[in-house]
Amino acid sequence: MRFVVDNQLPPSLSRLLADSGHDSVHVAMVGLDASADEALWAWAAREARVVVSKDEDLFFLANRGGDRGRLLWVRIGNCRREQLHDAFARSLAAIVGAFESGQREFVEALKARGAARDVEMHEYGETGAPHEHSGFGRFAADAKDRQTNFLVRHLRA
Repeated sequence: MRFVVDNQLPPSLSRLLADSGHDSVHVAMVGLDASADEALWAWAAREARVVVSKDEDLFFLANRGGDRGRLLWVRIGNCRREQLHDAFARSLAAIVGAFESGQREFVEALKARGAARDVEMHEYGETGAPHEHSGFGRFAADAKDRQTNFLVRHLRA
């Protein structure tokens, strides 16, 4: 699997992925460490790489309708490097399996057939934030509320 590790995560994570047999680079290795999220996202899509990031803005990019990029959104809190590495070492096989099994393609196919009545996608317009960082703009609270309401509706059903 091909990965690109974003700025919020250490270059050592990219080395751990490479040592595990994957083609992995850190954004600093490819000159994207100062780039806007959209530039990283476009580059990763062209290079067929999964973006590994803690950045909520990339989550919004990944969920645009028809987008083909792939994101591993790291939802682990602040921790020491060793804890991060341990978490990845424990989960890497499952992570790779999820991407290889085409889980995103499955959801897209359901939506195309109209069978995904329980899948909701919402796209936000411009946020007014620099480089359109919607996670730091006025829509982040709304997105979290939508997620919570969706889960409450469907988990209680």
